[in-house]
Amino acid sequence: MRKLFKWVLLASIMLLVGNHVEARESSTELGNAVNETLTETQSYKQSTTIEQVTTEPANTETVMSTLSYDNADNFSGTLIQKNLASGSDDAILQVETHDAQSTYKENGSEWQQSLTNDSHLDRLNVLSLSQIHSILTTLDTIGEWTGSLSDQTVSFSGENQQLNNLLNGIVSESYNNDAAHQIQLVTDRYTNEIKSIEWTVSGTSRINNQAVTTSIEVKLSQL
Repeated sequence: MRKLFKWVLLASIMLLVGNHVEARESSTELGNAVNETLTETQSYKQSTTIEQVTTEPANTETVMSTLSYDNADNFSGTLIQKNLASGSDDAILQVETHDAQSTYKENGSEWQQSLTNDSHLDRLNVLSLSQIHSILTTLDTIGEWTGSLSDQTVSFSGENQQLNNLLNGIVSESYNNDAAHQIQLVTDRYTNEIKSIEWTVSGTSRINNQAVTTSIEVKLSQL
């Protein structure tokens, strides 16, 4: 579980007031969709699932997070962490924050008052808007994606060092440079905003060269 908590905490919060994602110039429809999605995303609901499967040792680590975010003083969410190899029960965190007053409970305990909001927001935010922005703008920069916004799907398949670096900043078991990425974006028919990201990675671990598979799914919507 130590690795699991480590990479959850690595997902730093970059979406507080004053740290919103800036738009950038782009000549592609994907780049324009990225800008439209992230510059308009201030109050939002995000669900994120990250699952990593290793063969040696055999294990599946899963983190599932839901976050409803209005602002830094008003948000709520749930975090569930699973580790099959540990044999322990799922770790569950629930958080409710209103007008900067935060309450939380873990693993079925009683609700408690919290002295700070930041630590709970960091834990719920397992994949930040800043990280999502980096993933999407990298896809736009690569320029090797297929599909179109009119078809509501944009896809990428292949090896890419930038995507590797982004992935290794998120997961507990980092990859060698030859990892194979498959990413599919689903967009809204009317606004062209990106509504979901599905990212599957196959490769070998930097630690022991054993096979590792990672699946990341993100759903994003305005509140």
